Order: sequence, then C-alpha cells, then structure tokens
Amino acid sequence: MALTREHVDWAAALLVEKHHGTGGERFIAERIGQLVIEDDIAGVEMWLRISRCFERLQQRSSKL
Repeated sequence: MALTREHVDWAAALLVEKHHGTGGERFIAERIGQLVIEDDIAGVEMWLRISRCFERLQQRSSKL
C-alpha cells in the first residue's frame, strides 16, 4: 500500500504532537513563517495541511 499525501500529513502531525505537545502550534507557525520567508509555497501548503491535522488531534485530546 502506497502512502498518500493525507497519510504523510497525519504522520507529521502525530510527530509534532509527540515531540512538541501543546507547543506544537507554535512550532508549526514558526515553520510556516520560515517557509514564507524562503518563498517555499509548496512547503507552506504542506505545513498548513499538517496544521489542520494537528488541530484535529488537539480537539480529540481535549475531549478525552
């Protein structure tokens, strides 16, 4: 089975959650900011998708 973009985005969000916990939002924002400075549009788009996955993980965690 090949990994889809969605699989990769969720895996990245899970890694951010594991390594940064509640500081993950800040980490993601800083990463996006750096990519904007570098004019890396594809990177920004990828981290925005990861951000949405991370937000859903955080919502799930708050309900537990």
